[in-house]
Amino acid sequence: AVYKKAADAGIKLVFIDSVPANLKFGADYFGLVQADNYVIASAAAEILAEKIGGQGKVGLINNKNSMSHTDMRTRAARETFAKYPGITIAAENTVGADEEGANVGESMLIGNPDIKAIWACWDGPGMSAAAALTNLGKNVYIAAPDLGTDAAYSIASDGLFVGSGAQHPYDQGVAASIIAAAKLAGKETYPVIIVPGEKVTKTNLKVAWDHIFHDTMPKQIADALAK
Repeated sequence: AVYKKAADAGIKLVFIDSVPANLKFGADYFGLVQADNYVIASAAAEILAEKIGGQGKVGLINNKNSMSHTDMRTRAARETFAKYPGITIAAENTVGADEEGANVGESMLIGNPDIKAIWACWDGPGMSAAAALTNLGKNVYIAAPDLGTDAAYSIASDGLFVGSGAQHPYDQGVAASIIAAAKLAGKETYPVIIVPGEKVTKTNLKVAWDHIFHDTMPKQIADALAK
């Protein structure tokens, strides 16, 4: 309702990742910038498949709130793992917040102690699961779309969170700004602009950081990567 009020007042709206309900392109908003959610989710699944040699059981931590871009991520993970005949999705659960990943990760391992890897819908619950399973002494690979600083440190320091299908949030912001400027200049805009993602592991973390954040890598991560 707040966005609709803004649109009715003539404010030019551009969104990142998702559009609020009941808003119409061209009338209420003038562009949506999304990461390539299918590709980044698939990249995270591929990292895990490679880590376990294409064999074994995996678990999925999905988003309990249905949104187009997170639903697409889950579909991508399932379809990517399905390409590996030796991989079985042994457990799936949902979370609504980062910290819930800890309990979900633990419960997956209790029900399926031979799970080798866990894919998460975003890095927050993936990192929570990684922390919990590290404390339990479990050796389970974890990967997810998105790349926060905690996830990057885990990748750099050989933690359980081993890789990411990363968005380019800086470039998404640039794209959204260009759309807004174009609309203010009276030009036509597109309903959706897709910004490519990037497959990130320890091997390419340093280079990927520059692409993703357009900023200096934090010293703690750089030091861990150099060891």
